[in-house]
Amino acid sequence: MLKAEIRKQYLQKRLELDSHSRQVLSKKIAARFLQFLPDHIFTIHVYLPIEDRGEIDTWPIINKLWEMGRNTVVPIMHTGDTSLSSWLLTPGATLEKNSMGVPEPIGAEPADKNVIDLVMVPLLAFDKRGFRVGYGKGYYDRFLSSFEEQPTKVGLSFFEPIDEISDTHVADIPLDYGIAPNEIFRF
Repeated sequence: MLKAEIRKQYLQKRLELDSHSRQVLSKKIAARFLQFLPDHIFTIHVYLPIEDRGEIDTWPIINKLWEMGRNTVVPIMHTGDTSLSSWLLTPGATLEKNSMGVPEPIGAEPADKNVIDLVMVPLLAFDKRGFRVGYGKGYYDRFLSSFEEQPTKVGLSFFEPIDEISDTHVADIPLDYGIAPNEIFRF
């Protein structure tokens, strides 16, 4: 399937899940992620969920990471050049939605991306090779390509992987792991 078709189909599938189902599945995904998380991973780049797009609720993961004493950083989007930067997220941080509806911390400290051990990459769908379909703006592929040493890349999905995204691009950076409610996939 082509990315455009997958994007449309999987956004619709996600939005068709009622809020209770999304919460139940988000908790299962959070439990799998925390079960998977290696001890040597200390600084985790986590995306904050866009509620009106039915994204996986990452707050159970964030709260548990704080309990574990792990650092969490979140992206701030720069729409002018479609880039991301990382900012420290702490308990009690004030959040404000940007023009795209993405929650971002206000007054947060910038984080050195070179200390990030793992990047949680948002997606609509992923395939059995680890390639993913996002919203199509390329923010995360550009962000990931800027690392000197690649962090572990993990995608979270309400759905199992599809067979293949047929129009992957040379600039597409595959995931190392995909986590669905009932299984962890390694690529």
